[in-house]
Amino acid sequence: MFKDKIRFYISQTKSISNQYIDKFMALHKFKKIAIFASPILVVVGVVLFATRLKPLNVLEIAGQQYTFDSKDGLKPFAHFFPTVGEDLLLEKMVVNLKQTENHKYAMGMFEVFLNLENNDLVKKIKDNEYLIQDVLQRELESFSYEKLSTPQGKKVAKILLRNRANKAMGEKIIKRLYFKTFVIQP
Repeated sequence: MFKDKIRFYISQTKSISNQYIDKFMALHKFKKIAIFASPILVVVGVVLFATRLKPLNVLEIAGQQYTFDSKDGLKPFAHFFPTVGEDLLLEKMVVNLKQTENHKYAMGMFEVFLNLENNDLVKKIKDNEYLIQDVLQRELESFSYEKLSTPQGKKVAKILLRNRANKAMGEKIIKRLYFKTFVIQP
């Protein structure tokens, strides 16, 4: 009788395992790979977590003293964020744009950054700010709404404005010109 019960349980176990094997064989190959890979990944994750580098105790580090010699190549904090020259923002300019048949009363409002060669030139620009602003306004008046509304027209405007401002100053001290605000109305 005991042998019959054992045979019964063995046959039941075989039939259930055969059902699972049939279901497993019907799965897509990626699902089969995932079923075998997931326990392996879990074990690897647990091992990596258990053997990771432990952070140092903050109290051990806090009690230590460190000295630095200024001659061993330390740089001031500002040198890690270098800027090319100095950016100077001019006052807002409101300009009547060149009249065309489609846009007779076009206007524009502009704020301009001047990128200077170096920081020493800021005073020179500040002393001549009204001259530069007048030159920029006159140059912007020669552009039509249609020209300034295209990306190519904006690039041309920036180059021409920079060149005219440098010409007015008598030397090339403005490296780049950027628009902070660029609003045009037809």
